[in-house]
Amino acid sequence: MTPNQRERGPGAANESRRRVHPGIRWAIGLLLAVTALVAIDTGVRLVMQWRVAVAAEEALPPGVTADVDARVHGFSALWQLATGSLEHLELMTDDLTVLGVTVEVGVDAYGVSFTDGAVPVLQAEQLQGHLHISEAALNALVPVPGASGGVTLGDGVVAYSTTMSILGLEVDVDIEATVGMQGDRLVIQATKVDIIGGDVDVDAAAVLGGAAITVPVCTAEYLPGQVHLTGIDVAKDGVTVAITANRIELDEDTIADRGTCR
Repeated sequence: MTPNQRERGPGAANESRRRVHPGIRWAIGLLLAVTALVAIDTGVRLVMQWRVAVAAEEALPPGVTADVDARVHGFSALWQLATGSLEHLELMTDDLTVLGVTVEVGVDAYGVSFTDGAVPVLQAEQLQGHLHISEAALNALVPVPGASGGVTLGDGVVAYSTTMSILGLEVDVDIEATVGMQGDRLVIQATKVDIIGGDVDVDAAAVLGGAAITVPVCTAEYLPGQVHLTGIDVAKDGVTVAITANRIELDEDTIADRGTCR
C-alpha cells in the first residue's frame, strides 16, 4: 500500500466508489422528468376523453340516448389541449337508442377544434363514420315502402313481400333485391320476383323492367342535414352504412336537424 493510500484510508476509498458520474445523474433526472410528463399527459388524455364523451351524450336530441366511449388519438394530449385542437377523435357506442331501437355507431373526427368550457363545444373539419343496424332495428326505423312483414337480410341482398301489378293483375309477390345508392337515396333493385302461392318465377328485369321494380328510400330523412351516406353493406347480421361530413359542429341542433332528398 502506498503512503497516499494509507493517508486516505478505507473511508476515502468507499467515498470514491459512491461518487456518481454527473452524466448518470443527468440521465436519471431526465428519465424521471419524462416519466412524470408521460403520466401527466396520460391523465390529461383520460380527463379529456371523459369530458368529450359527456359532451357527446349531452348533445343527443331528446328521445335519443347512448353510452358514448371517446378516444383522443395523436400526439401529446397536453399539446392538443393547449392548442384547442384534437388531431383525431374517435366516438363509439353500441347502444344508441332511438324510439326504443338500438343502433351501433362509430365516428372518427379529424381536425377537431373545441371550446374548453364546462361542456366542450366540438367542431370537426372532417368526419367519417358508420352505423350498424340489425334486421329488427332496420324494420322498425326504415320501413321499405310497400313491404309487408318487414325485410329479411342476406349476404348482399334483402328479401320482402309486397303486392304489385303484373300484367294488369294485383298479385302478392316475394321479392329478392340488391341495395345500392343513388345520391341521398338507397335504391332497392329487385333481381327476382316469385308469385306467392304459385310455381312461376318471374324474370323481373325482362318482364317488368328495372324502373317498375326499383324502390328508392330517402336516407337524408334519417340523418343530420350535414351528414351524407357514402356506402352500404348488407349482411345477415345487419346493414352497415358509411357516412361522412365536412366542417360539422357536434352539438344538439346539428344532430337533431334532418336533411331532405333532392
